[in-house]
Amino acid sequence: MVGLRAANEDLRRHLTVIRDHYLGLATSVVTELNQIDQFFQAALQRPQDVTSGPEDSSLISLAERLSPNGRRADRAMDVG
Repeated sequence: MVGLRAANEDLRRHLTVIRDHYLGLATSVVTELNQIDQFFQAALQRPQDVTSGPEDSSLISLAERLSPNGRRADRAMDVG
């Protein structure tokens, strides 16, 4: 009986760690999506004749990070 309780407690700890990891991941995804939304809103609201500025470079940087072939993918290949 003691062994079963210990196993259940260990399983609970593992599930808590997994849950915390996925909550952190979900928070990160929501943050990235909010950034994308803000960039789109800013891009749609500014006049069309405006030349490139710092906001454009931020948008380009974000697009590169999120691109399947962008910087994030390159880093993952270096690690693996």
